[in-house]
Amino acid sequence: MFDIDSQALRGLLAREARIDGGSWTEIHNGDECRVFRVDTDDVSRIVRVHPDRHRAPRIRWTHALAMHCSPAVPEVVAPLTLASGSSVAMLEAHPVSVFPWVAGDDLDAEDAELRLQAASVLAALHRASARFSPAPPAGGPPTAIEDGPLPDVVQDPDLDAWQRALPRLGLLRLPIHGDFYPRNVLATTERITGVIDWDEAQIDYRMAELAWTVWELCQHAEGDDFSRERARAFVDRYRSAAPPCSSTELDLLVPFIRRRLRREILYQLAVIERGGPWNEEHQAYLDSEIRAFANLRAAR
Repeated sequence: MFDIDSQALRGLLAREARIDGGSWTEIHNGDECRVFRVDTDDVSRIVRVHPDRHRAPRIRWTHALAMHCSPAVPEVVAPLTLASGSSVAMLEAHPVSVFPWVAGDDLDAEDAELRLQAASVLAALHRASARFSPAPPAGGPPTAIEDGPLPDVVQDPDLDAWQRALPRLGLLRLPIHGDFYPRNVLATTERITGVIDWDEAQIDYRMAELAWTVWELCQHAEGDDFSRERARAFVDRYRSAAPPCSSTELDLLVPFIRRRLRREILYQLAVIERGGPWNEEHQAYLDSEIRAFANLRAAR
């Protein structure tokens, strides 16, 4: 995690967001970002400070996408426009953004009703994002991480051939959230209250996001397979509200899960190689994804 000048940050927010004083609490689930909840007498805000390698133009594109979707999808937590007229301010080389605070905890994937609500929210997101036309600037999330020699645990010539054929299948591509999983979907015990953290937003196949959300919300506790019953219910709810989704597309659910699993495994192996943060929990998660990649090879 990176250091920041807290006094300079407070000064910036006083100028740009009229946040002056208040109670500051750091939230330790911001992945690469540093995230703070700031409570004043009349309002609560979330302040998100990005690492310096995140580029402001791309962040502004993800913000524009969230702002575009939020009128049609009230669960989307869009950033605030700052005094400068932008959604991003700079703290030296660190992009900073401010969001409304929304009540809710991480989505409980074991709650059947909340899972179905998540399917409806995802469908609504895709309906809205399909009408968003600005192209993202360069420097987005990696899409060619498979380039180069692959470790034995993720080698699969059939998956390679399928990926090469994808552009010829005519599948729907649109702006996706990119990380629609329980920690980025806030909920009470009764309803979804927020979709947050659009940092991984990108243009990709609609089925890529649907498939990975099915994996995230319907997988077994061991993390190496998923419930087909839960997946069918999720997909049926999604199809009832989403842009038209053909049976041919749905047949590709498992290959798209394995496509993302391979990227996740390669990313984690790269973290190990460069000496990044690593512990037993990280290793257990990697092991489960390697098992899943193998288990789903012949699955439907």
